[in-house]
Amino acid sequence: HPNSWQRCCEEGTGNPHGEHRVEGLQHVQQQKSHLAAENDKLHKLKASLEEENARLQDRVSAMQEELEALRSRPEPLGQPTVTLILEQMDNLHVERDSKI
Repeated sequence: HPNSWQRCCEEGTGNPHGEHRVEGLQHVQQQKSHLAAENDKLHKLKASLEEENARLQDRVSAMQEELEALRSRPEPLGQPTVTLILEQMDNLHVERDSKI
């Protein structure tokens, strides 16, 4: 009932139920503040991961294009091509160890 809530709050410290409700509201407000801070952190982390993902996707696309170019070459694989492939494999290994 709306009037009972108002009466409870107006009575202040004389009403143990009112004190309990105030403590409960304070606890909820603290939780809300904590969750808002966590939410902000998670949004920043998500944005950072999306940027890194986009950068890595670009690198994968570029490497796939290089691979297609190598596959379409009519000449047999020589030492420079083998070196290039090994370098690209090393680059991929480094990316597997990145922060994501």
